[in-house]
Amino acid sequence: MLVFIIPIVVIYQFTKKDEVIVPAMKALSADSEYLMYPRMDNENVVGEGKLGLLYKCLTGYRGLNGRRANGEGGKAFVLVFSNGISLNVSSTDTETFQFSASVILDDDTVSSKFYAVNCQLSLLEQYW
Repeated sequence: MLVFIIPIVVIYQFTKKDEVIVPAMKALSADSEYLMYPRMDNENVVGEGKLGLLYKCLTGYRGLNGRRANGEGGKAFVLVFSNGISLNVSSTDTETFQFSASVILDDDTVSSKFYAVNCQLSLLEQYW
């Protein structure tokens, strides 16, 4: 019986509607201020600023089947905003290639799926 349940759960996880990404992205803007932390380390701030043009690029997210990482190296960081939203970002040395959004609801963190993007990291804090 368990053999039949596991595939159903996996299929459900990949096909269920993501109820986090749209409200999270609508709650952010180019002027949203963030604190940047290395992934898995929420104590050491490594950067801060505003999303800038990176916000517009992130709103063009797509499914992971279209993901392609351009550049060398790998970076993983989290952008945390004062409104309880955070973006979990994976990038190369020059470009973000995937991210997910998390929101705090009733003292619980709920996360979106990961989505593909190809956004230059240099867009952070740029406005034109």
